[in-house]
Order: sequence, then structure tokens, then C-alpha cells
Amino acid sequence: MLALDVLRISVIPMRRYAVPLFLANIVSIATVGIAYVIYSRLLSAREFGIYSAALAVGNLGMLVLDGGVKVSIIKRPTPPTEGEERALLNLMLCVSVVLLFGLIALRGLLVHFYPVLAAQAEFVMSFTGVYLLTYPWIGLSTAQLERRLEYSRLARIESIGLVIERATPAVLLYFSGAGMYAFVWGLALGRLLRVIALAHSHSIMIGRCPEGSYRSAAQLIKEGAWYQLAVASSLVRDNLHLILVGPFYGAAWVGYYAWGLQLCTLASQMFVQISARISIPIAAQRPEFQDRWQSVIRQVGLLTAITAPVLAAAIVAAPSADHHLFADKWQPALALLPYLFLRMLPGAASAPLSAVVLVERGARSYAVAAWQWTLLELGGGAAAVWLWGPRGLAVSYAAAAWFGNYFLIRALERRSRRLFSAIASAIFARPALWASLLLATPCVLAETPGHRWLSNASLAWTLVFAATLVACFYAVDSGLRSTLLGRGN
Repeated sequence: MLALDVLRISVIPMRRYAVPLFLANIVSIATVGIAYVIYSRLLSAREFGIYSAALAVGNLGMLVLDGGVKVSIIKRPTPPTEGEERALLNLMLCVSVVLLFGLIALRGLLVHFYPVLAAQAEFVMSFTGVYLLTYPWIGLSTAQLERRLEYSRLARIESIGLVIERATPAVLLYFSGAGMYAFVWGLALGRLLRVIALAHSHSIMIGRCPEGSYRSAAQLIKEGAWYQLAVASSLVRDNLHLILVGPFYGAAWVGYYAWGLQLCTLASQMFVQISARISIPIAAQRPEFQDRWQSVIRQVGLLTAITAPVLAAAIVAAPSADHHLFADKWQPALALLPYLFLRMLPGAASAPLSAVVLVERGARSYAVAAWQWTLLELGGGAAAVWLWGPRGLAVSYAAAAWFGNYFLIRALERRSRRLFSAIASAIFARPALWASLLLATPCVLAETPGHRWLSNASLAWTLVFAATLVACFYAVDSGLRSTLLGRGN
């Protein structure tokens, strides 16, 4: 969603909640972008793949650890008592310890059968351990701040923490011999600062709990289980390159996919992330489905208009950047970008669609639809990799997101074909999309091994050209232009 437009039409003045998130996202995207360039220069494709694997395992650990508690706290009519919070913290810390011991045991088995992976396993375990030991405090305190709509304070804390998490490894990689463990130190420093800052806003302490607190805590976990199951499916989809490509083609190809996906994420996710965060409260404020659906259509159209030109610009600039900055290290990943671009277009619609499914049909229906999407992606991705090799997953990626949107729409149980047609129309009706496709298509076709004119072009001129095109494409989309200028849509 384009945040400012959605906030303008909401029932309460949500602008003051989204603007801090938007500004924090600018800081975060800039930080991640700079770190992305530095990591791309200093890490090999194999190391990039190992780092991607560590992030995936860390996110999986937090997913298991959270158990849906955060969403349950936010949605609950009354805030948890101090005893309930303490019980939740105690339970989450116990689960953290169990998961850490499980990691140690798995590392022992892995090293026994594959001694060559010993160093990698130790790095992944250390990286994941930082997530597990800090998340109980971060998750519970963040839930309380979101519940109180203190997005301004939360945005500051999260953006500063992310800057430290991403900038510290870059500094250590340049000026020390920390190697891959630079990421562990950066993560530990950033998350420790986040724990301290969040505790200053909402402190939760370990201790004994009043009678009945654990029973209430268990009820909160039960309420969030379906939602967490849906989040787990998203984690699987986001890491199919680890599941389907890595075991057969090695860590380098995992790195190529991680590099390409990270680039597309940087190019497209600023407003999508805001949408994912505040779409649920916006949808919940609207009493009628028709009002909710019109908001979804508006969000999807504006997301398409604002992300497509940036994605096209990334495709234009990436070959020259890879040649001049990275000595053609990421050339195999460049062939994946057009397919990832095509995935991001329907993929952006999933955030507002997910929100309306959650509000209309509940977490169980959302989880079922999400896993239908994931199982389709697993099967389609496996078949594509078998048919076309490591690049096959990218082809599958481009098509599967449309099916994902259809599964989410079908969960609404309301004229699925008509609603799906409305979503497709909202995407394809934007002039900025067609202008982007007209730019990206000839550039992709022209960049062949024998005619690499984009790679050999001056990086500075390529970036200026790409930025100019983004501005022009925004200008041709009157709806987007009006929204960016603060006018009605």
C-alpha cells in the first residue's frame, strides 16, 4: 500500500502512526542498501549463501519461539497483566534454552557426518543463538508498544538497532579479521541495544508468577497458533532456494538467489513492509467487506505503481554495478532478476489481501490459504529445478505468486474469480507498470554474453539514467502522482 493514501481514507487519522514507520523504513532501507553493497564486495557467493542460511535459521527460531504470542497480545481486548507477561517471558526463555540445546545436538550430528561443514555449522549456531536469547524481551516489549500504537518510539528503536546490526559487520569485515563472525558481533550489539531501549519503554522481568498466569499465557499462545502457522509458510516460501537449490547445486547458488532476492527486496519493499504492518488495524476499522475490499484494490494499485519503476531501474543498473563494483561476481544472479521482478508484482498484493482475510475469515482460514500457496510453490519449484536446473526456481517464482493471491482470495469465500480479476486489473491498469515493462524488457533481451552493453556502460551514467526513468514513470501515473503530492486519488 502507498501508506499516505491508505491513511487518508481510514476511519481514524492513522497518518501519525505510519509516517514514523515510513521514515524509519527510509533509514533502514538506506542502511541495508549500503551494507548490501559492502557485503557484495567482500563476500563470495558461497559466503553470501551461508549468511542467508544463518538468517533463515534465526528467523525460524524466532518463529517457533514467538508461537503467535505477539499478535495475540496486540489483538487482545485488554493488555496482559504483569503476571501473564512474566509467565510468557519465562516460557519463552525455557523454549530458547531447549532450542539452543537442539542446535548443539544437530551441530554434533552434522559435523560427525560432514566434517567439512564444521565451521559453517558453528557460525549458524552462534548467529541463531543471539536471536533466541534476545527475542523473548524484544518480542513481548514490541507487542506492548504496538498495542499502544507507539509507532514513533518503536520506529526509532528498530531503525537504530538495524543500523548497528548491519553496519557493524561491514566495519569489522573491512578493518578486522573477524570473518563471518562479524555478523554475529553486529547482531549481538544491535539486539542488545534494542533490548535495553525497549526495556526503558516497557520493562519485563524474570520472576515468580501469580497463580493462573501460566494458564492465561498458554491461552494467548493457543490464540496465535494459526497465525504463526501461516507465518511459517511464508518463511518456507522465502527460503525455497535453501530447500530446493542448495542441496543439489551448493551454497554458491543459494548466494546468487539471496543476492537477487535482496536486491528486489530493497527495490520494492519499503511500502510493502508498511502495508504488512498496519493493514490489519486499517481493515479491522471498516465494518463492511465492500469498504475493506475497495481499500485493498487501492493499495494494490498504488503498490504496483510505486514499486514497478524501481524494480525496472534495478534491472537496468544491476549489470553495470556488478561489472564495476563487484568484478562480475554476481553475473549468474543477473539472469534471475527478470523472474524475481515478475514475482514482486503480484507478490506485493499479498499484504493487503492477507489482512482482509485475517479480519474477514480469521487466522485459521488465512493459515490454510497460506499453506496451499506454499505447497504449490514447493511442488512447482521442485519440478522447475528438475526440468531447468538452478534457474528453474526463478521461473516458478514468477508464476506462483499469482496462485498465492488466488488462494488468499478464495479464502474469503466471495466470488473468487471476480475478486481475482479485480486484483489483476488493479495491477495491470497502472501506466507506471507498462512503462517499466517497456524499459526492462529490451534491456533484459539486449544483455547477452556477446553483447553486454549494460555491463560495460558507465556506472554513474547508468544510475542517473535509471533514477531519471523512475521519476518519469512516476510522472506518467496520474494516480500515484496525485497521492505523492498529497491530493486525492
